[in-house]
Amino acid sequence: MLAALLVSGLSACGNGNSGTTVKAPAATTAPAVNSKGLWIANGTNVLEYVPSQLAGGTSAAPPHLVNSSPVFGSPQGVTFDAHGNLWVMDPKGMVNGFATPALFEFSAAQLAALKTNPKPEPIATITSTALKFPQQSVFDSQGNQWVTDHNNDTVLVFTAAELAHSGTNSTMPAVIISSAEFNGPLGIAFDVKGNLWVANNGGVPGAKGAMSPVGTTIVEFLAAHLSMPPATGMLTPYLTPDVVLSDDGHKSIQGPWALAFDSTGNLWSSNANTPFTLVEFSKTSLAMTGAPMPAVTLSPTMVNEASVTGTADHITINYDNTMGELYNRNLYGINFPYLYPVSGKLVPNKIPTIQLANFGTLDGGPYPSRSGGMVYDIGDNITKVWGNHTLKFGGLWEYAGENNFDQISVDNTRPGTTNNQNGLFLFTDARITTTQTSKVAVANAALGLFDTYGEIGQRSYTLFRGNMFEGFAQDQWRVTPKLVLEVGARYSVMMPYHAVWGNQSFFSEKDYNPATAPTVNPSTGFITGGDPLDGVVIPGSGFPSSAAGHVSADILANGYARLFRGYNSGYHPTVYSNIQPRFGFAYQFTPGTVFRGGAGRYIQRLGISDVVQVGGNAPFQPSSTVTRGSVDNPGGIGTNSSPTALTSQKYDYPSPESWGWNMTFEQDFPKIATFTMSYVGRRGIHLEQLANINALQAGTRQANPSIKAPDALRPYKGYSVINEAQNHGGSFYHSMQANLKRRLTKGLLFGIAYTWSKSLDYGSSNGFSIPNPFSNSISYGPSDFDYRHVFVTNYVWDIPYATHSTNRLVRSTLGDWQFSGIIQAQSGHPKNVTSGNDYAGVGPGSGSQNWLTTRNPLLSHQFGRGTNKWFETGAFAAPAAGTFAPRGSRNNVYGPGFNSFSAALQKSMHIIPGHENHALVFKAEAFNYLNHPNLDDPDVNPTSGTFGQVTQKGGTYSSERQFQFSLRYAF
Repeated sequence: MLAALLVSGLSACGNGNSGTTVKAPAATTAPAVNSKGLWIANGTNVLEYVPSQLAGGTSAAPPHLVNSSPVFGSPQGVTFDAHGNLWVMDPKGMVNGFATPALFEFSAAQLAALKTNPKPEPIATITSTALKFPQQSVFDSQGNQWVTDHNNDTVLVFTAAELAHSGTNSTMPAVIISSAEFNGPLGIAFDVKGNLWVANNGGVPGAKGAMSPVGTTIVEFLAAHLSMPPATGMLTPYLTPDVVLSDDGHKSIQGPWALAFDSTGNLWSSNANTPFTLVEFSKTSLAMTGAPMPAVTLSPTMVNEASVTGTADHITINYDNTMGELYNRNLYGINFPYLYPVSGKLVPNKIPTIQLANFGTLDGGPYPSRSGGMVYDIGDNITKVWGNHTLKFGGLWEYAGENNFDQISVDNTRPGTTNNQNGLFLFTDARITTTQTSKVAVANAALGLFDTYGEIGQRSYTLFRGNMFEGFAQDQWRVTPKLVLEVGARYSVMMPYHAVWGNQSFFSEKDYNPATAPTVNPSTGFITGGDPLDGVVIPGSGFPSSAAGHVSADILANGYARLFRGYNSGYHPTVYSNIQPRFGFAYQFTPGTVFRGGAGRYIQRLGISDVVQVGGNAPFQPSSTVTRGSVDNPGGIGTNSSPTALTSQKYDYPSPESWGWNMTFEQDFPKIATFTMSYVGRRGIHLEQLANINALQAGTRQANPSIKAPDALRPYKGYSVINEAQNHGGSFYHSMQANLKRRLTKGLLFGIAYTWSKSLDYGSSNGFSIPNPFSNSISYGPSDFDYRHVFVTNYVWDIPYATHSTNRLVRSTLGDWQFSGIIQAQSGHPKNVTSGNDYAGVGPGSGSQNWLTTRNPLLSHQFGRGTNKWFETGAFAAPAAGTFAPRGSRNNVYGPGFNSFSAALQKSMHIIPGHENHALVFKAEAFNYLNHPNLDDPDVNPTSGTFGQVTQKGGTYSSERQFQFSLRYAF
C-alpha cells in the first residue's frame, strides 16, 4: 500500500507497523507502483524492484529490471497513467542531442521487454518553455498530468489531449499554478475528494513558506479551485492554499519529499531531512491550517542485520586412469611385498616410483588424495542514524576448518624418501658401493639391485578446526554538506587451528636436546641411536578419546606422552592485539569535483596451509628406508633409518597484516566523462614464507669436503630438511591509477584505465623458500607480479544508423547494432636468474640460489635463437663458493609484455511485431583479432644453451586468434 513512499534512503512500508529497507542506488527519488513492482528514478536510470524484494527485512539485491534509455540525463520522478504507461520527469533529458527538461513516456510493452532491450526510446516526449526542473507528477481522474517544478515554484498541468501525441512535442501546459506558499515543490497527490496536496521541500526559509520556520510545508488546494479546463489559457497565477500544514517542534514536516494517501484517507509524507522518516497524518488532522501531531512516525534510523551462513568445498585428486589400468603394477609382474600392511594402502596395486640415474623416472605419484573444508559464520550488524552521524556496530563468530587427507610432506629429492605410498626405488650406476653392481643404472634395475627403497605407511587423516571472533564500530559523520568523515576500528581474535584428534606435530627449536639426538653416519647419512623425534611437539595435553579409530593404535599405545610438552592444542599463542583502525574522508569542492582519501590496518586469517603439512609429520605418517637391497623383497635385509624430514610452523606466528592508504581526486565533465586520479599504497607485514631452519651456515660444505652426507653437518641431528613457515616477510606497493569513465550517453560508453605501479617484497608467495634461512634480506626485490604498466580500455557503441528509421525493413536489418570491445596492454613481469647448484654450501632443501649481477644488464629485447638475446647474459655470474648473491640479485630481468585486442558485434531483432520481449540476438566475437603474437618469457637458467633468449610465442600469454558466433532467442 505504501510502497510508493520509498524515497532516498527511506523505508517502504507494507503497513503501519513494518517496513522493508531496499538498498537502492544513491539519489533515488519518489517511486511509482504498478502491478509488477516498485519503480524508482535514481538520477541515472529507472529501476524496478519486484514484490519479493519488498516483502520485509533488508534487500541488497540488484533491481529486477533497469530502464537505461539513452534519453535520460537525470531522471527524477516516475508515475503511471491509466494505460499502464510509465512517465519519467527529467530536468536534463536528452532531446535532439541537447539537455532539455522533458517528460518521457514509455509503453507497458517496452517495460515488459527491458530484459532484452534495456535502452528503449520513449514513445512520446513532452517539452515546454515553462518546464525548468520537473520533479514529480500525478494524474487526475480525467487523465491530465500535474507536474511539480521545483526550481520555478510552480505546478504545471498538461491535459490528456496534449499527452496523447507520439513523438516529440513542444507545448505549453494548459495551466500553470503559482502560490505564495510554494517553496521548492516536490511531492504531489490527490485525495479521494479530488483536492490537490503539494509538499514544499524548502528553498529559502522565510522568503516563501513564511508559515513554516524551516520553509517547508504541505499545502492543500480544494477541488473547487482547480476547475478544468480553465476559462482562460492560464489558471489564476497565484492561488492561496486552503490548508497549510507546517512543523511546530514535532519534526513531522522536515523537508517533505513524497506524498501518498492510503485507503483510509490518511496522508503519508516522507521527510528527507535527517533523520529520514515516514510520517502519517490522520484525515481529521488535515482539515485546518496548523502544525498537526503525527499519528505515526516510522524512522529507518536503526537497522539490524543478522546472518547465519555456511559454506563447504571438497577437492578430490585421483590418479590418472584414463588409459585403463596402466597404473596396475600386476600388469608388469611387479609383486614385491610392502614394508607396511597392504590394508593401509589407498591403491594396493599402484605402481611404485622408479628413478634411473642418467635415464629417467617412472613416477607413481602421491595420489589419490582428498580434502574438504567448511566455514560457518554467525554475525550481527546494527546501523543507527543519529543526527549527522551514521553509526555501525557489529560482531562475527566464525568456525572453520578442513578435513585433510592430503598431507604427504616427504619428498623425492633425497635417497630413500618418497611421496608415493607404494614405494620408490632408486637405481644408480655405482649403487653406492662397488660390490654387486653392473655399473649401469638400467642394468642394475634389470638385475633388481637398488640403491635405496623408500615407503610410507598409512596416510594421516587430520581434522583441523579453529574459531575467530571479530567486532567493529564505525561512524560516518556528515560534518557539512560537502565534508564527510569516516572513523572506525575492527578487533579480531583468531584462534590457531587445532587437530580434533590431536594428530598434528611441530618442531620446536627450544625443545630440541642435542644430548639425546641420534648419530648421523657421515658417509651414508643414516641415523642410529638417540631419540628420532627429538624436538618434536604434539600440541595439547594428550590424545582425546575421539582419536581412537582415527589415529593408529600403535601411536596411541606406544608411549608418545613425552611429545606433549605443555603447549596449547593450537601450538601457537593467540594474538590479542589485532586492532585495526580505519579512517576516511570525502570533500566536495564543487558539484563535479571531489577529493577523498583513507587509510587503515587489515589483518588476514590464515587458512590451512598447503605447503606445510603438520598433520603428515612424524610420528603420524610413518616412513622407512632400505639400502642396497633386492626388488624381490625390499625388506629382506632390514630397513635403515634416514633423517626425518619435517614441515612446521614457527611458534610465534602472527597473522599477516597490511597497512593501506589512498588519495583520490575525481572530476566530472558533464555530458563527457568522469576522470579519477588516485595514489594507492600498501605495506605488507608478517607475510608468510618458508625457511629451512636445518640448513647449514654458508660455506659449511666447502669447509668439510670429506663428509659426504650433508645431514651429518646439520644443526638439528636426526633431521634432514625442516621447512618452517615463518611470518617474517614484507612487501611495499605504490601506484598511480588514472581512470576516465563515460556512462552510456548518446549511445556511447567507454572506460580508460592506466596503472603505473611498483611492488617489492621478500618473496611473492607463501610457498617461497628463502635461500638464506638466517636472513631474508638478500631476497628483497621486485615482486613476481610486478607489472609496472597496465593499460585497459573498454567501449560500447550503440550504432545509431537506421535504428529509428520509419522503414521496418531498414530498421530490422540495419538498426539496433551494437559494437563493443576491450583493449589491454601491460609490461612484462620480472624473472629471476637462478640455479639449483649449492654455491653457498648450505646443503639441499633451501631453495634455488640467485646468480649475482655484475652490472646492469643491457636489455636488447631481441627474439629468436643464435646471437639474439632478450637481455645481456654476460652481466650475470655465479656467486663465489660459500657465499650467496647479495641483495639486489632477485628478479632484476623483465620479460616481454602482453597485448590483447577483443571485440564483439551484436544485434537484437524483434521478430514478433508488438512483442518487444521476444528477440533474436546475434553476436559475433573476436579475440586477439589482430593476431598479435605475445612473446614468451626468456630462459633464465644460466646453464641452459638458450640462456637469455626468447624462443617461443604464446606460451606465457595466450596468443591464439579466435572467432565465436552465437544466435540466441530471448523471451
